[in-house]
Amino acid sequence: MRLRAFVMVFLTATALVAVPQAAGASGTTYSTGFSRSKTWYSAPLHRYFKITMTGTLTATVWSEPAGHFFEYYFGKPHIKSPVMKVAVYRDSAMRHAVALHRLELSQYYYDRSCKTKPSFSASVSTSKALSIGVSVTTECNTFQTAYRQSTYGSSSHYSQYTSGSDVVWKNKKVSWPQSPLGNKKASHTICVTGEFEMQPYLNQSTDDLLKFRFSDICLKKTLTT
Repeated sequence: MRLRAFVMVFLTATALVAVPQAAGASGTTYSTGFSRSKTWYSAPLHRYFKITMTGTLTATVWSEPAGHFFEYYFGKPHIKSPVMKVAVYRDSAMRHAVALHRLELSQYYYDRSCKTKPSFSASVSTSKALSIGVSVTTECNTFQTAYRQSTYGSSSHYSQYTSGSDVVWKNKKVSWPQSPLGNKKASHTICVTGEFEMQPYLNQSTDDLLKFRFSDICLKKTLTT
């Protein structure tokens, strides 16, 4: 079975934050909601698809002593309770929903630099939560991801929830030293990559496995230190 892969450039959420004093070991956490979407037409099935990924990304600013000053860090990104949705239509205007017979759907989150691995920030007691394990990715080949895989029956609208999931890349961070005058402005971005796989079935027909990497999920901070 052939594999279709698509790539998009990343977008960032931005904010301006002043840090005149040390942020402390626990730091200050910031968050942004994210939404990614893709439309796709399956020629063998004569069906149009709209796929969306939504959730929340958080990241933390903290500091550690470095001589007479402080070293600032931005990182520890968390992905919280993301949701994948798939809607199926018979027309390109996407007004007339129509059911498939079956859908296999997977969502993945990972560090596209292929350096840091995810872990759970808290215990999760629901069967709908993300799992952590080795997956095949578009950027890192076989690498550890946070993921969920599901198989669904007949429907025109599918929702893959990850209730209660809170996954962190605790070793993913960027750093910069404090300015002696406390007036240096710097911008830093921290990102996690999301992608999905989808295999639709209609009667006895199917299409190639669709594998797609969304634009990176990012949080950008501008700080004065």
